[in-house]
Amino acid sequence: MIQLDPEDVIEIERIAAEYTAAFRKADAAAALALTMLPMADCIDLGSRAGVYIMNEEDFTHSVLEHANEDFTTVTKSIVVEPLGKNAALARIEAVVTKPDGRTGETEWVDFLARTDDGWRIWANWLGPLPEGF
Repeated sequence: MIQLDPEDVIEIERIAAEYTAAFRKADAAAALALTMLPMADCIDLGSRAGVYIMNEEDFTHSVLEHANEDFTTVTKSIVVEPLGKNAALARIEAVVTKPDGRTGETEWVDFLARTDDGWRIWANWLGPLPEGF
């Protein structure tokens, strides 16, 4: 079974948490610093469902769209799974809350690769949001 060094797991958890925070704050520069381009985005969200290959401009636009979210997101857990010594995924589970107090759970997966600059996200998968989100 493939295992990552403990310091790699810690670094991947940090990258996944910072990447999530960058999206929540619509901070495109911070998200780009943690990303390899082009970025693959797989979405399972109704009319937006699909796979998108994004250059820097597309990716920046995607991050900035999060400024319009009408809910908050709090990470419950980040679980790292090695895909090899130079690749891993981080599975993130989160609670989402609407201003009226409705809550639900969602998940997404960030795919990371070891680069000369450290671990970077090259793709992600976003699962469906709860009904009404």
